Amino acid sequence: MQPIIRARKTSANVVLCLLLLIASSATLSDTNRTNELWDFGVAKQRVEALKKVSDRMGAMAKEPLPKGLSAGDRTDGFAYQQWLRNTARKLHHLSRGWNVLLRRVPKSRPGNNAQIERMQEMNRSFSVQYLNMLATVKKEIAGFDWGSPVLRERQQRAMGLLDTLQ
Repeated sequence: MQPIIRARKTSANVVLCLLLLIASSATLSDTNRTNELWDFGVAKQRVEALKKVSDRMGAMAKEPLPKGLSAGDRTDGFAYQQWLRNTARKLHHLSRGWNVLLRRVPKSRPGNNAQIERMQEMNRSFSVQYLNMLATVKKEIAGFDWGSPVLRERQQRAMGLLDTLQ
């Protein structure tokens, strides 16, 4: 029975990797088609969206748990608040790191192919990190199961925030 479980986990990981490659190649095909000046717009929008979502998730983590929850729901609620704090921190670090990198990389001229290739590689790397982070966070949030409608509503709000990053 163990090899079947391992095979399923491995195939799930392979499927996830393939989906990430397809999504990043779709992003990169637009970049490769144009040979114009590097446009930081898309990367900056992603960085700003990550920062906004991390700020909102951090604020959600600070919201007090409602009164009248069972002991089990209260324990799960505290675990969920901790998860929100950690996720907000991860998203913030990703956005901050890429924002710093975007400021360091100078804008290229149309004839500077080496610089354009460097920036395209940076975009690929950012896209992969961005997609990996989203896949991981969505998988983690789906693992929470609530008996309380109030906590379920909080989970739906956080999932809505993550959907804005897509």
